[in-house]
Amino acid sequence: MWRGSDARAQWLTYAASCAVAGNMDLRERRSARQGRGRPPLRALRVSAPTALVLALTLVSSGWAGGHDLGPRPPGQFNYYVLSLSWVPGFCATHRRDTAECHRPMGFALHGLWPQLDGGDYPTQCSTVPLGEGDGERYRRAYADPSLIAHEWLKHGTCAGLPPAAYFALSVRALSWIRIPSVYGPGAVLTAADSGTLRAAFMSANPGLSPSAIRTIASRGLLTGVEICLTKAGAFRSC
Repeated sequence: MWRGSDARAQWLTYAASCAVAGNMDLRERRSARQGRGRPPLRALRVSAPTALVLALTLVSSGWAGGHDLGPRPPGQFNYYVLSLSWVPGFCATHRRDTAECHRPMGFALHGLWPQLDGGDYPTQCSTVPLGEGDGERYRRAYADPSLIAHEWLKHGTCAGLPPAAYFALSVRALSWIRIPSVYGPGAVLTAADSGTLRAAFMSANPGLSPSAIRTIASRGLLTGVEICLTKAGAFRSC
C-alpha cells in the first residue's frame, strides 16, 4: 500500500504502466501463437507525467451517470456539479445556428447542478418562476443565454435559493475554476485528448483530484468538462 502525499500519483503511474504492459503482453502472446516466439522482456519505463496522462485517459469517462429522480424538496442535496461547455467541440457536433457558435469562446458555463451522493440528481423541484430580470446580468457567462430559463427550471429550483442568488452562485463557482490557458477558442479536441485536458485542469487547480473531474464527449469529440464541488465551493469526489 502506498502512503504519503504522492500516493495517488504513484498509483496512477502504476496503473498506466500495467495498462501498457498488458497491451505488450497481448502482442507477445499473439506473436508466440504465430510461431515467432516470445520476445525477451524489457524494463517498462513510463515517466510520471506520461503515466498520469495515460491513466487519466484510461479513466476519462469518470463515474457512471446517475438517474434523474425528478422533484425533491429544494435544498436537499449533497453537492454541486459545475458543468462547463467546450464550445468548439459542441459546435462541431451540434447545430451551428445556436448562439454560442457565433461567439469566439473556449470553455463557458453550462450550469450548476445539485447532485446526490451516488450520482443521482433531483430536477424541477419547485414552481418558483424566473423573474423578468433574474439571471439577465449573468447571461454572457453562459455558453448560450437561452440556457438560463432551462437551467433554472431543471436545476436551479432544486438549489433552495432564489433565482438571483442561484445565478450569482453559478457565476461565482465558474470564477473559482482556473481554465488552463492553452484551451482557448477555436481548437477542436478529440476524446483521446481527455487525459491531457484533465491533467491540465488539475495542474491549474491545486486540490482538484482525478475523482472530481470528468470530460464529456460526443461523436468522438470533447464537448465539456464537469467538476464536483461542495456546497461551500471546495473540490470533492463525485
